Amino acid sequence: MPVLRRSSDPVRAVLLAGALVAAWLLFRELATLLVLVVITLVIAIPLDACASRLEPRGVPRPAGAAIALIAGLAVLGGVLALVIPPFVDQLQRFVDAVPGILSDLHHRLHHLTGGGPRDAGVRVRDILQGYLDKPLRLLGPIASIGLGVAGVVGTFISS
Repeated sequence: MPVLRRSSDPVRAVLLAGALVAAWLLFRELATLLVLVVITLVIAIPLDACASRLEPRGVPRPAGAAIALIAGLAVLGGVLALVIPPFVDQLQRFVDAVPGILSDLHHRLHHLTGGGPRDAGVRVRDILQGYLDKPLRLLGPIASIGLGVAGVVGTFISS
């Protein structure tokens, strides 16, 4: 009768660590897909409800879904038009105040940091101003998700 050997604790620890790393890599790859599926469901359910309500009134389902989508995009555009200008204004005020904030911080924490270049605030302001001047660098990942959702919604409407 063969004797079964139990693997040692270090071997089991290495196998567990490998399994956890593999699971994390798999999760990272599937996270974007999962987010797109959830966003698609969040958009598709109201579109279906609107299309179902318009169908008894003689509006075909694809047209009803398109009308609901256009109305939803109009509402979203209106909300963004109201929210974005004050946000950009506040962000610009913050960027302009960064040198003063960092200077104040530098004076308060001088004994902990051991000093440093005086123009650090100006450099940080320039970096932040670069994001204000080219917001697509900051919004790039959000835009790619939005394009993916738009493609899925377009597929949903055309089918």
